[in-house]
Amino acid sequence: MGDMRQAPRSLKAAAALFAGAVLASSEAAQSCVSQHVFRFMMGVGHDGIDNNPERDLDPTEEDGYECTVIDMTGTMVQQSPRAMLENLAAMDTVRYRKAWPRGTGGGSSSSRSSSSSSSSSSSSSSSSSSSSSSSSSSSGGSQCSDVKSGGQSGNFNTTGAYCFRTQDTVHGWGVSNFAGRSISVTVNGSGTAVTTPGASLPSKGSSDYYHFSASSGDVPWASVYWW
Repeated sequence: MGDMRQAPRSLKAAAALFAGAVLASSEAAQSCVSQHVFRFMMGVGHDGIDNNPERDLDPTEEDGYECTVIDMTGTMVQQSPRAMLENLAAMDTVRYRKAWPRGTGGGSSSSRSSSSSSSSSSSSSSSSSSSSSSSSSSSGGSQCSDVKSGGQSGNFNTTGAYCFRTQDTVHGWGVSNFAGRSISVTVNGSGTAVTTPGASLPSKGSSDYYHFSASSGDVPWASVYWW
């Protein structure tokens, strides 16, 4: 095929219309565009480090990047490619970049398995601690089964109500893609609730949890982030 820059304008226009039609109808194409835009924006792939295959992304880092790509795709499909590009600078992944520990290549599978096992053990321990704390305080507050950490909830993956809890220290927080939703944040599921996104949260003990309870909303890729 010759240089497209030398092609007649009519051919360029036809090619652009064809590309637009593919992008509008193909989920694979939409995801591919989001992944490449993410790579250009962040200097790293959503699932790996292009210029250094000897090192792996941290599992939590990779999960967060995958959520970001899904958010980008959702914005592009629900609004427009231009809206996706305009929103890049305001995305949490860009605004709150952090240094991640990254392992050497070749050990990704075992590393993820070990990390998953450690995370599962930690989650089980945290759940047990929370249950004990709740029982001893006799607060009677409702419990959220999902335990999150690392500064983000990930996509809710539902348009229905969703609840999660975190033992992280929260200095600030916010919500993303929350159209139609409201949120309530409490300590251990009881006490005075904070209902304004980003408002200061009450202090908690090191063994306590912040409970984030969101109502149903318009899209399943809603999420909460904190730092």
